[in-house]
Amino acid sequence: SRDRGFRGRAEIQASLGLPTLALVPELPAGRKATAPQDYVIEKPRSRYAEALREILAAVMLEPGEGQKGRVVLLTSVLPEEGKSTLTLSLSRLAAAEGMRVLALDVDLRHPSLHRLAGLPPGPGVVELLRGDTPPEDAIRTDPRTDLRILASSGRLSQPTRLLTADRLGRVLDLARERFDLVLVDAAPLAAVADARLLAPLADGTVLVVRWAHTRRRACGYAVAELGTAGAT
Repeated sequence: SRDRGFRGRAEIQASLGLPTLALVPELPAGRKATAPQDYVIEKPRSRYAEALREILAAVMLEPGEGQKGRVVLLTSVLPEEGKSTLTLSLSRLAAAEGMRVLALDVDLRHPSLHRLAGLPPGPGVVELLRGDTPPEDAIRTDPRTDLRILASSGRLSQPTRLLTADRLGRVLDLARERFDLVLVDAAPLAAVADARLLAPLADGTVLVVRWAHTRRRACGYAVAELGTAGAT
């Protein structure tokens, strides 16, 4: 097959009919390499940070519901596309630039935000959605910035019933009142239906696609599914 994924803005526009918010550069790999979510704080003038600013500018362009904070969902077609790393990097950059930001991990089968941020496991989004923990105990502060994180440390095999409009939707409405930007890390589209359920609850959805890796046809299906679900 010649379908080896996307390698540029024009290809994405032609194939998916969607704008490219940014082409995020790869960072040096290796044992001593800085993780992207730390690199963005240590090198705020890097190409990586500038690409994230492009995304930030695009998602903040339109005001949220009634001028409240914006809720933006991040998802990908497949696992391992860099979605959670991007969510935390973007959240940290926005927080470092003075915005009130909440990063929320609703990839409940494979949660990773707490680990990427260097937070120990603890009560978070699951306990909040179940009504077992109040928000002030579930929301924690990022060790490196003023970012607030609502993480999920325990895996759930059947999380869908928690991700409904009356449960998660209520939490997002409260978050809109307190924060300028709420970034929601959702499960990949090819794995489960969660992102399709969540898309209508958000003001916008960002689809993270790995360079020259994720097949174009798979991306096309994902975009069509998100459109059917009512995603922006």
